[in-house]
Amino acid sequence: MFISSALTGLVSQTFLSFVIVVCMLALFLMDELYLAFPFLLFYNSFYGLFLGVSLFRIFSILMIFACVLKLQVNKPLDIKYFWPIFVYFVYLLAVMSSFSVTRAIYVFIDVICCVLLVTGDIKKDEEKLKAFFTIYVFVALAAYLTGTISGNELEQVERPGFQIVEYSRFMATFEDPNYMGFFYTIAVFAVFTLKLFKPLWRVLIIIILNIMMLTSLSITAIIVNVVLWLIYLVVSKKMNIRALIGIILVVFLAIAAYNYGLGAGKDSFLGNLVYRIQDKLQELEKNNIGAVTTGRSDLTAHHFEVYKSQPFFKILFGGMMANVYYFDPVLTGAAHNEYVDMLLNIGLIGAIVMLGFLIYNLVGYYKKYKQKGEERYIFLFMIKTVWILYAFTLTIFLDYRFMFFFLI
Repeated sequence: MFISSALTGLVSQTFLSFVIVVCMLALFLMDELYLAFPFLLFYNSFYGLFLGVSLFRIFSILMIFACVLKLQVNKPLDIKYFWPIFVYFVYLLAVMSSFSVTRAIYVFIDVICCVLLVTGDIKKDEEKLKAFFTIYVFVALAAYLTGTISGNELEQVERPGFQIVEYSRFMATFEDPNYMGFFYTIAVFAVFTLKLFKPLWRVLIIIILNIMMLTSLSITAIIVNVVLWLIYLVVSKKMNIRALIGIILVVFLAIAAYNYGLGAGKDSFLGNLVYRIQDKLQELEKNNIGAVTTGRSDLTAHHFEVYKSQPFFKILFGGMMANVYYFDPVLTGAAHNEYVDMLLNIGLIGAIVMLGFLIYNLVGYYKKYKQKGEERYIFLFMIKTVWILYAFTLTIFLDYRFMFFFLI
């Protein structure tokens, strides 16, 4: 699967898809199908179809069938998973089915598949968790190569003042630079907190993953990662002399890279990144929050006004479509703020249920880490924190790739 994925864009995709399906069948027979999931997370749209069916659909059917064979469906489901599943089910039945019954069924299968992965194979077994995220990190590296070969970049034009500036934002195998930032950030913390490789390799891979993230020119990724490292140091109580030296070294390197980028020009990603940072700082000085957030704050305010203008029943229970598949015409587009769009989709009651589930898990992992000091719990805590922070900048409702990290 790794070789076939890395060859995407170089060899016939029909042949590669066939090989990947065969590999998934082999993993199914070996009872290790969960190890195929990282490939589907990164190569969601690059794999294409096999005999008219998406590879993720084949994977999800195999995953559910594997759980049936192991009789896991007879095991009691942790009650906390009932509530988010119930909210998704009601939304899909009452709202999404009016857009597409087929899509509603597929999304519900995705939810069940993600829950089975979390409860059946990964979260409760530390060795499987480490195996899963070891594959995840290697796939992240392969996905960067695939994105480079295919030229998967977002061409962006900005007009600060009277100057027109064009630059390319790299996206690996994703459809948005901030999506790339989300999944590569998780890869960084997987390597660091789960101690997946020997120390020297660990440092090298973390550096490579961070450089890869920077080529997306995502200011969100920079801010979120700074906040995440500070949260990690506070929660793990590892703010010591060694950490302080590390922070000073990183700040020194960041300043050196910034100064180099000032003279690098638009021909390098570092020069473009420095330009974006300067532009955001200038707009912040002007108190132009809309420009600083690339329009997110304005769209978020608009979506919230639409939410407040609805009938009381919809305020409580939602009913609009503001998800990765469809936006109601009354909305001007994606607000890139999952919290506001969540209110539109599932209302105040639904949002309380979903965010309650999220906070319950976050606090639970924190308590378990304090009690047991195990690496997996601080990692799971950081995954939740990544999701919470990135949700302020993304619209991700119903996307199985983000649902998995919400549910884990």
